[in-house]
Amino acid sequence: MQERTANNKQSRISPELQEYINELVKEVVLNGKDFNSQKKWLKKYVEAENGDFDTLSENLNSMFEGLNELRVNNSEHIKNAIEKYAKESNIKRGVIYSLMNKISNPNGENEEKCSFCGRGCYNEDVELWIKGVDGTICNACIEQAHRITEEILNDYYER
Repeated sequence: MQERTANNKQSRISPELQEYINELVKEVVLNGKDFNSQKKWLKKYVEAENGDFDTLSENLNSMFEGLNELRVNNSEHIKNAIEKYAKESNIKRGVIYSLMNKISNPNGENEEKCSFCGRGCYNEDVELWIKGVDGTICNACIEQAHRITEEILNDYYER
């Protein structure tokens, strides 16, 4: 986690550590596991990658505080702070959006869905969401549409 990207403060970590952090966050938020009891293992994994455990731990604690605050105050300011700490903690965008939605909209009412596949905008697999005038599209459908378009154009130009 010591290596930094040029455009933000997000650390580079292995996909395995990122997945571990994402699963840990879901366990704490959804199942009520105590974050402090999980820190020992997280510290070992982070330090094995020469990462900054203290900064990660502070960011996760701040994010958990924000998620708890979101339960009583569903404000954009709190959501933005949660997103900031989640990004700095290498939490996938889809995971944090899904968790925020489950907290602020526990009944799943009025959740927007992809006009093509029906995925909810807060599905943890949805990394990108584009909203148009009459519909919405998720990253998976964008990628599929791109592949289909490439195939059609390749077939057209090969003739």
